[in-house]
Amino acid sequence: SGAEWWAQVRENGHKEEAIQFHWDTDEAAVEGHNVNVHPHCSTVTYLTAIGAPTLIVDRRNSLRPDDVEPARGPIRSGQLSYPSVGKHIVFDGQLLHGTVPRSCGAEAGQERVTFLVNVWLNHRPSNCHRVDDSLAERLGPEAEGHVTFSGEHTMEEVEMPSSVDDANVDKLEVQFSRCEGIPEEDVARHRLLLSLPRPPAELRTKPGATQLLRWPESSGVGLWKASDEQAKV
Repeated sequence: SGAEWWAQVRENGHKEEAIQFHWDTDEAAVEGHNVNVHPHCSTVTYLTAIGAPTLIVDRRNSLRPDDVEPARGPIRSGQLSYPSVGKHIVFDGQLLHGTVPRSCGAEAGQERVTFLVNVWLNHRPSNCHRVDDSLAERLGPEAEGHVTFSGEHTMEEVEMPSSVDDANVDKLEVQFSRCEGIPEEDVARHRLLLSLPRPPAELRTKPGATQLLRWPESSGVGLWKASDEQAKV
């Protein structure tokens, strides 16, 4: 058991601002044993109030990387978390997540900085190593510096309309693939289709909103197989 951690920096407005949708997994287990092993929980701590919100949806990964069909299907719920300094979110480590760049008033070039921690129980990712003593001494309550928390954050439940093409929502359609340890010709591409509410108007003055999203069964949102034609786009 233990915690795997790293920092991530993305520049607002950059072509690589988005973080591709993915499942957190032990990549060495994928490559060496053809099995997906996930952390007990995944966490995000925002160190700036800049950039794309995190989107987590209720699609769990398949057990075997080369058997992707169990991962696909309709999506009924999700969480959209906008950055705010010191805001901390925790979610099931088996869930699909990524970021969705949105127009929230931040200037291009400003940096979205996050601190990510995955908590593993009864398993340690093969490529992780114990923190050395010199670094460990700089962590914890005696470490210099601190993060000033930005206060309480709003949480809103949003019932989404029955169509992704509704004029009052933003349509999200992205493709991604997971190909570690799988021959390129066998890589399967996923197509994520969702509708998202427009960014809250108060984000400019009060960052850090969290929206709990619910999609009706008739909406057609979900994680699907990308057709050969779509995969070439």
